[in-house]
Amino acid sequence: MFGKAGYLFKNKKRSLGQVYNYSYQTHKGTFGQRVHEGEQNTFYYNAIFQEDINTKNSLKLGASLQVDDFEESLFSNTLNFDLYARHTQEWIPGVFAEYVLDPSEKMTIVAGLRADYNSLFENVFVTPRLNIKYDVAKNTTLRLAGGRGQRTPIVINETQSVLASSRVYNFNNYGELQPEVAWNMGASISQNVVLGEKLLKLNADAFYTWFESKLIADLDADPTQAVLLNT
Repeated sequence: MFGKAGYLFKNKKRSLGQVYNYSYQTHKGTFGQRVHEGEQNTFYYNAIFQEDINTKNSLKLGASLQVDDFEESLFSNTLNFDLYARHTQEWIPGVFAEYVLDPSEKMTIVAGLRADYNSLFENVFVTPRLNIKYDVAKNTTLRLAGGRGQRTPIVINETQSVLASSRVYNFNNYGELQPEVAWNMGASISQNVVLGEKLLKLNADAFYTWFESKLIADLDADPTQAVLLNT
C-alpha cells in the first residue's frame, strides 16, 4: 500500500507533502536440514515542508515515522529445535532538515541533517550528509558527497550464503544485536562527448566507506563455522 498527497500554498514558494507506505512480506527457504523463515511488517510515514526562500536558497523540514515488526528463525530438522530465533519491533520517529544553496549557475550545495530515535536500541542516531555539484566546463560535471548512515542488520537473512554450505553458525562471540553505523565519502566526474548528432556519456567514480560498527560472518576463523561478530 502506498500513497502521497501535497499542498501548494498561494504564494507558490511553499509546499507541504506527505508520503505513507505499508508492506508485508514472508520468506521460507530450505537448505538441506535447515529451514530459514522470516516475516516482516513495515509502515513508513514522511511529512515534508519546503520553502523556496529565493532563487538561490531553499529549505526542507520534515518528520518521519517508521515501524518495523520482524520475525526470523533458523530451524534444524536434524536436531528438532531452533538454532536461531528473534522477534524485533522497532519504532523510529525522526526529524530532518535539508538546505540547498545555488551560489552560482555552475554550483549546487545540498546539506542535510536528521536525527532518529530507535526504540530497539534506545538511542538517538544523528546522520549528517553533504553533496556538492560543480560544472567544471560545459560538458564536464564534478560531484562530491559524504555522510553518515545507520541501519539494523537482519542476521540470518543477510548471511544466507552460509546456509548453502556445510558450515554451522557460531554465535558465541556475537552478543546482543547491534546497529550498523558507517561513514562514507565519494566523488564522481561526468563527461559528455558530442559525436555528430549523438552524445557519448563517460563517468568515473570512487567511494570509501568505514564502519563504526558492523555485523560480520567470519569464514576464516574456522573452516567448519561462520563466526558471527559485532565489530
